[in-house]
Amino acid sequence: MNQRDIDRLLDEVRAEYRAADAREEADRRAREEQAKRAANEQRASEERALREVAKAYLRDLDPKSATGQWFASFATHYATREDAALEVVRAERELDRGL
Repeated sequence: MNQRDIDRLLDEVRAEYRAADAREEADRRAREEQAKRAANEQRASEERALREVAKAYLRDLDPKSATGQWFASFATHYATREDAALEVVRAERELDRGL
């Protein structure tokens, strides 16, 4: 085997390693993207669930009660009553978790 053959063989080995590195990098990026998508889907699912709880809060709220009157005042600071209810639900959950 002469020097030219050795150089060609080394070039092939280097190319194989570069290709393997590129595949590993592509796989890593794909895994990261999948993890991001899963996290976004989880957040969206949690948001939908919280919105349902907020709608139930509004349905069950007696506007003539002290809580209902407080909420009417509180809700004026939000774009919608649902947004205000969502904030109440989030705050209640945080309190329940001891945050």
